[in-house]
Amino acid sequence: MATEALKSPVITNRDASPRVTSGAHLSDGLVHETYGHVTTTSAVTTGSTYRLCSVPSNARVSEILISTAAMGGSSAADIGLYQTTANGGAVVDADFFAAAATLVNALTNSQIAMTQTVNTITKQGQRVWEALGLSADTLRSYDVVLTTTATITTGALVGVKVRYTL
Repeated sequence: MATEALKSPVITNRDASPRVTSGAHLSDGLVHETYGHVTTTSAVTTGSTYRLCSVPSNARVSEILISTAAMGGSSAADIGLYQTTANGGAVVDADFFAAAATLVNALTNSQIAMTQTVNTITKQGQRVWEALGLSADTLRSYDVVLTTTATITTGALVGVKVRYTL
């Protein structure tokens, strides 16, 4: 067995001579937060959408926290990105942050973005436009949307906080 002494790209850039800037989205960036909430109704079927808040395309999302009362049954939702209403409102990636996140039990600021397999470690270091696989920044905002993947048995207030750096 061997030992390793590896450096992340941010540390490699810092240690370079001359020093290389990693970009505020990766190092020393200001943290921003956006929040939105809605109250769902009971017996909501698969495919219902709840637009909660927006994030700019040049943001690197660091955390998504969800809070809700217990919705019971098999309640679940994808958490993803849609175009804003002004940009047509179409789906960009319905499960960009989370696929079929369970809403069965009550949640209080439960972290979503870093616990789902769809938001890989590589994507967590990228800005939204990069993680979407686009070749350039679209210079627009995207809506963060919950899309039900299973029937919501009991309606409840659901809120989402999104933290990001620019």
